[in-house]
Amino acid sequence: MLPQRHQGDSRAFVRSCYRGVARYPCCPITRIRRPFPQPGAVPRQGALLMNHLVRGAAAALFAAVMFVASLSPALAADIEVIHSEETVQVAPADAWARVGGFCNLADFLSLVVTCEIIAGDGGMGSVRRLELANGEVVDEPMVAAGPMHYTYAMTAGFLAGIQYHGTFMVTAGAEAGTSVVSWTGVFDRSAMPDMAAADDLAAALNGIYADGAKEMAAFVSQ
Repeated sequence: MLPQRHQGDSRAFVRSCYRGVARYPCCPITRIRRPFPQPGAVPRQGALLMNHLVRGAAAALFAAVMFVASLSPALAADIEVIHSEETVQVAPADAWARVGGFCNLADFLSLVVTCEIIAGDGGMGSVRRLELANGEVVDEPMVAAGPMHYTYAMTAGFLAGIQYHGTFMVTAGAEAGTSVVSWTGVFDRSAMPDMAAADDLAAALNGIYADGAKEMAAFVSQ
């Protein structure tokens, strides 16, 4: 669960909790310009990370950033976080029942034309193949999951190679019987050709995520 003062407002939680990767390993901000721990410190950081991740649904918001950190422990990364959310007049369990399937994106995202599970059973470690509206085909494995959230990477497609990860999540809203549906993503700006390209991608993803959150909310509210 989110801390009481941040329940229903995951963006506020992200902004308020970051104090530095070493002390609080599950808290990103929009751009992190800090070196990750050196290889010798990784086991300790891994233990701290696991302590945070098991605390509940809020940890899903940070799973993508932490996965990137684990892949590049000796490098200074520049992580861009994209986040969009909408509040719906639907109970969390009912909302997640509508949008929580790993391969039902085509039901509510206009970006996705088809989805096929090409490995696994739709749970942790499964891989989905999406055909997008622009003709792109992408492969996305599920790398983290919880009761009302999951995180995926992209191993083939236009965002592969830049440590892109995304998280779909539903949390309880501020009022009884309401929910917050959210889509959060990260990518490594330093993996882009230059900062202009990184800025362009961030702007494009912000638009996609904003539209996607609205489509999720509309689908859940039907």
